[in-house]
Amino acid sequence: MKNKYLYSRNNCWYLRLRLPKRLGRKIIRKSLHTNDEKLARKFRDKYIMPIIHANNNVEALEMLKFSLSQNLNEAEKIHASINELVTECQNIFLYDAIDQYLEYLPNAGLREASVNDYTSTMRFLKKNSTDKSLNAISKNDAIELLNIMLKKKLSPTTIKFKFSTIKSFMRWCINRDYAAEMVLKAFDIQLPKVVKNPTPPIPAESAELAINIMKNWTLVPRIARYTGMRLREILRLTENDIIIEHGIKCIYVSNKAKNKTARIVPISEKLLPYINDLSELNTKGKPFDKWNIEIKKLKNCEKCKFHSWRSYAITQMMKAGIDPAVRKRVTGHKISKDDIHEIYTSVELSDMKKAVDCIP
Repeated sequence: MKNKYLYSRNNCWYLRLRLPKRLGRKIIRKSLHTNDEKLARKFRDKYIMPIIHANNNVEALEMLKFSLSQNLNEAEKIHASINELVTECQNIFLYDAIDQYLEYLPNAGLREASVNDYTSTMRFLKKNSTDKSLNAISKNDAIELLNIMLKKKLSPTTIKFKFSTIKSFMRWCINRDYAAEMVLKAFDIQLPKVVKNPTPPIPAESAELAINIMKNWTLVPRIARYTGMRLREILRLTENDIIIEHGIKCIYVSNKAKNKTARIVPISEKLLPYINDLSELNTKGKPFDKWNIEIKKLKNCEKCKFHSWRSYAITQMMKAGIDPAVRKRVTGHKISKDDIHEIYTSVELSDMKKAVDCIP
């Protein structure tokens, strides 16, 4: 029978068993907390097969027309065994679950930036929560956590992200049978409303001043200006990411990007003279933090930040009449499934090259 009733996911073995119709066809799923296939089989043979055999006994009792009470007693034993199986690992405590989740995150296939963000939220949760059984977490705990965030004057966007991350963590716990579904519902509380203010583009007349606002950090904003690339995409670039495609010099953006889709961005003629030396990308510290402060000192740039270069590139391509599908292919935005015209628009590399060349 090899791996019957067993399956592997995320390097962990699980048990999956559907009860017969007489017992409600309930599906039992349980993490066996091991990546060892042989151990998973031993667990199944020791604990699962007796339950399977007991189910067969119930059917035999029915065939032999034993009394209803006898059948029910046998069924209760089966349910008791299964219930014991399902609840075996549900007394795990919050701190232990967080520690396991932090070990899991680096191998979860997430972007490095996402792993860092999730890790930060988990440490925040551990620091500002009491260690209790996961199943003992209630709405009051979620409300108390929200109040802590409000006292720390976190923005509505940050609060929303942290709660979203915590709920992802709780789903992870539920999938591993560490907690019941009700734990997830405890975090369904009303959060501060997020007011979306689009990032304003850098004014065209201030673009050159914005490039040179920090004399030792001009390449990163210059790449952003002529490509619309995100800051993290730029900082991740290496010399190997400068490629030639169909005779056009391009930047290869890996699938570590925000939408997990790799893309190629042609290099604008205005950017070509500066792209040979990428040593500035290895600058220690976070010069972009200082850049975000300095940019606000320029005229009409009071609400600008580094992401404003992305808005700048998109705005300038739009003003030049570049097709939306081409703009989205350059910047890495997802094409909406609702827009049938954009989905079936064929975008050539030459079209993308014209788009970046039109950015002033």
